[in-house]
Amino acid sequence: MNGIGDFGLADRDLLQEIARETVRRAAPEELPLFPMVATVYFDRGGRLPAGRAGRDEMLGFGLESAVILLTPVVLPVVSAILDQLAQDVARVVTDLGKDGLRRAMRALLRRTAEAENDALPPVPELTPEQLARVRMTALEKARQMDLPEDKAELLADAVIGSLGA
Repeated sequence: MNGIGDFGLADRDLLQEIARETVRRAAPEELPLFPMVATVYFDRGGRLPAGRAGRDEMLGFGLESAVILLTPVVLPVVSAILDQLAQDVARVVTDLGKDGLRRAMRALLRRTAEAENDALPPVPELTPEQLARVRMTALEKARQMDLPEDKAELLADAVIGSLGA
C-alpha cells in the first residue's frame, strides 16, 4: 500500500462495499461467489490469477465454462476507480492527512455519517465529468481483464449506480 495509488486496498471495507453493490446490480446471481473472490483478491495483495483461464481456475471451473463471470473483475475495477477518486479528493484535502483523505472519500461516496463531520470540509458530489472518467476507467480496466464488451458496459454502468449516481 504505497500511498494514494493503493487506496482501494487501504480501505478494504469501502472497496468491498462498493464492489458487492456493483455485483448486486450487475450480476446478483453471483453474490454467493463474492466472499471467496474477495478473500483471494486481498490474500494476493490486490491481484487475482491472470487471464480468463486463471479466474476460472480460481473459481474451480475449467476453460470449458461457457459463462463469463463478472465477480472476479469487479474488485480490481472498483479498486482502480477508488484510486482515481482518491487522487481527485487528495487535491482538495492535502492538509488533512491520510485519515482526512479516508474520511473525505467516504463522505464523497456518501458511505458514512462522517459526511456530516464538522472537521471535514464540504465535499461536493461527483461531477458529470468525474462520473464520465469513472465509467471510462471501469471500461478500460474491464477490457484489460478480457471482459467482453457487453459485460464491460454492464459493469461500468453498475459501478456508476453503486457510487450513488
